[in-house]
Order: sequence, then structure tokens, then C-alpha cells
Amino acid sequence: MVDPRIYTEAEYRSIVEGAAEYDRQAAKEIAAQEEYAKRPYEQYDLAGEVYKAIKDDNMDTLKFIGEDIGAIRKVMERFRDDDEIQQRGTALIYIEQHIMKELTQEIINGR
Repeated sequence: MVDPRIYTEAEYRSIVEGAAEYDRQAAKEIAAQEEYAKRPYEQYDLAGEVYKAIKDDNMDTLKFIGEDIGAIRKVMERFRDDDEIQQRGTALIYIEQHIMKELTQEIINGR
């Protein structure tokens, strides 16, 4: 049972689901490492592995930023009459769009 003073049921479920997703990702990475360890004499493409890691990280970050921009837009819609929220929201979206362009360019340059 969840103590309502700490988390709501929805928050608790979200935490549990996030932990389960982390466990799945960790198991996937461990399995990949174990699979690679079985083939120690194959040629290792370090540059390819680094590029893949950077690309995967950038793709995750792009997804998060996209969700973040959506949340900012929702706040801006809810407080349409508040000029300060509109200005700050617009500035945050601009900054995050700039970061998205940089990450996308980093992925393109890595090819």
C-alpha cells in the first residue's frame, strides 16, 4: 500500500514502471556485453560503438526535449493571459529547439 503522504497511486505506479524499464534496459545491456564477450577475437569497431552510443543518447534526449516542449506549451495555453509565463515559455522553447538542432547536427556529423 502506498502512503498517500508521500506518493499518489499514479506517482507510485510511474516510479515502479520507470524502475522496471530501467531493469529491462540494464538486462539488455548486460546481455549485449555478454554476447560480445563470447567473441573476443572479432575486430572491434570502437568508432562505430562510440557513434552508436552518442546517437542513442542524443535520440533519447531529443525525445525528452520534445516532451518537455509539449509540457511548456500546455502551461502556456493554460495561462494565456500571463505575459511573464508566455515570455519565459517562449524563451525556454527557443533554447530547447536550439539544443535539438545541435543534437541533430551531432548525429548527422557522426555519420
